[in-house]
Amino acid sequence: MSQSDNKPPAAQPDAKPTTAVTAKTAAAKPAGAASKPAQFKGRKPLRKKPTGPAKPGAKRARSEASAHSNPTQKTARKTRARQRGANNIRPTARCLAVITLKDILGNDLTLDHAIDKHLQELDARDRAFAQHLVYATLRRLNSLQAIAALLLDKPLPRKYFDVELLLLLGLLQLWDSHVADHAAVSATVNVCNELGKNWARNLINAALRRFQRDQAQLLAQSQQADHLRYSTPQWLLAALQQDWPQRWLSIVQQGLRPAPMWLRVNLAKISRDDYLRQLSEQHIAAAAGNSRADVLLRQPLAVEQLPGFAQGLVSVQDSAAQWAATILAPAAGHKVLDLCAAPGGKSCQLLEQYPGIQLTSVDLHAQRLQRLQDNYQRLGVHGEIICADALAATGSDGWWDQQTFDRILLDAPCSATGVIRRHPDIKWRLQTQKLDNILQLQQQLLQSAWRMLKPGGHLLYSTCSVLKSENDAQIQRFMQTTPDAQAQTLALEVGQATDFGWQCLSGDGGGDGMYFGLLKKPLP
Repeated sequence: MSQSDNKPPAAQPDAKPTTAVTAKTAAAKPAGAASKPAQFKGRKPLRKKPTGPAKPGAKRARSEASAHSNPTQKTARKTRARQRGANNIRPTARCLAVITLKDILGNDLTLDHAIDKHLQELDARDRAFAQHLVYATLRRLNSLQAIAALLLDKPLPRKYFDVELLLLLGLLQLWDSHVADHAAVSATVNVCNELGKNWARNLINAALRRFQRDQAQLLAQSQQADHLRYSTPQWLLAALQQDWPQRWLSIVQQGLRPAPMWLRVNLAKISRDDYLRQLSEQHIAAAAGNSRADVLLRQPLAVEQLPGFAQGLVSVQDSAAQWAATILAPAAGHKVLDLCAAPGGKSCQLLEQYPGIQLTSVDLHAQRLQRLQDNYQRLGVHGEIICADALAATGSDGWWDQQTFDRILLDAPCSATGVIRRHPDIKWRLQTQKLDNILQLQQQLLQSAWRMLKPGGHLLYSTCSVLKSENDAQIQRFMQTTPDAQAQTLALEVGQATDFGWQCLSGDGGGDGMYFGLLKKPLP
């Protein structure tokens, strides 16, 4: 898989690989069979000049052959090909899915960013199909790559990364999709034209046909190792097996499934029971969750279809994330700080469920904070929003006024390994070096937040990670350097107690993976 430090060069339309790559056939060559030469190296045979009328297309064929031998004409031919592609009606969902995957895996764009960049102009049906292809390919990436390796004589050069991704997309449709096989093959092969890679049509077609014939054998052969069977990087799989020897399998299996859609009812405007009745009246199947305001939809749907969404009756938020406000439980009049707050689901929940608090939300990213501001307006709540570095609270340019807070929520940046089912690109973008940097940042944020906490106050450290190095180990490390920090016992209806906090693993109660560590600063 290509990573950001190994970007594929830009591909040129209609350019054939300099290294011949072909799809493997089902039958192997007999031992000792002579290999066909890549090209004729001996003396060229004499050709008789044709005497009859030229066959249709012969003139064009001779012209194109001449263009191959003339660099100027060859360039002109490529330009015309690009122009023909530019004049096509909009690209298909499959083509845009390939382009989106290339930006994620080749250019290190996040899944959300790449989807916003490439899929917004599709109609609702095609956009949903393209998103399904992108998500499902990312969930099964390792497995699909292992199958593709068995189908090709040799790996494709990096500059044809889009052709490799197209092959993976085709395999996915044949393996794990509701698309009819014949439609999956023909439509996938046709994307070669859209990508300007007509030479790849035969390769893609042969590989997909071979997979159709020998699917059971190829799957058995390609999925023998755990990291391929469960499509998880080896280092991450090893970490999960070490941290959760009894639960690692369920964690990685959760990452291979689409995430459910959870809602948070705005209790300041409507009770959960009343909102469930509104859903039932509109024939939307739903059920109450485990915390105060969560609702599980039986089938995900667009927020515009939710009754009262525009009026602020409800928001989208995973059930596990909703425990943060319940644990922090500020009282009216408390000064509350939400660090690393964007996009602001927890800030909104605090203001909905605990009226009378003075909330300050801080985040470094202005664009994500705009979403928080928009949600404040939709929900009818108010709080202070500061765009700043959480670590730059003090100093001449600091944003903190030296007034300590009664409650602090530190929703720390993390590996996000607890939400892989929502963001499957995490598996392929996260690296051990990045994780080391994240661990260092988490400690710095804990130390900075502690200085702003009032004696007698509480600091809630939370992550959407299931790795112990980011969770219990961080609280333990912090307490070793901060003697007055006191870990508080937690007991939620889902998840399990840890030495210094509480861990919800992916799928517990239907929610995402989340960690909570509550610390108290004693009175002098």
